[in-house]
Amino acid sequence: MLKASFGDKLVERIEEIEAAAIPLSQEGASEDEMARAVDTLQALSHKLTGSAGTFGFAAISDASRKLGRKRGNLKEAKLTPADCRELLDLLADVAAIVENRDREPEEVADV
Repeated sequence: MLKASFGDKLVERIEEIEAAAIPLSQEGASEDEMARAVDTLQALSHKLTGSAGTFGFAAISDASRKLGRKRGNLKEAKLTPADCRELLDLLADVAAIVENRDREPEEVADV
C-alpha cells in the first residue's frame, strides 16, 4: 500500500523537479538563478533517489542518482549550455522511467 501511494506521487515529484529546472532551459537566466536551480535539482533528486530505492523503484532511484551526481560534478564549475542540456537530458530520463514505471517490474533496491 505504501509503495502504491508513493508510486502515485512520483509524477508530482517529477513535476516539482522539472519546475526547479526551468531556469536551465531559459535564455537570459542569470548565473545565480541557474545555480539555485541546479542546487534545488540536486536536493530534490537526492530525496527521490533515497525514497524511490526504499519503495522498490530501483530504476527511478538509479536514474535520479545520475542526475544528482552530475550536479555534484558541477558544484565548483561555471555552468555551460552543454552542462544544462545534460542535466535536462538526465531529468528527461528520470521522467520517462517514472512515466513507464508500471510497464516493467522492478527489483527491490538494496537499502
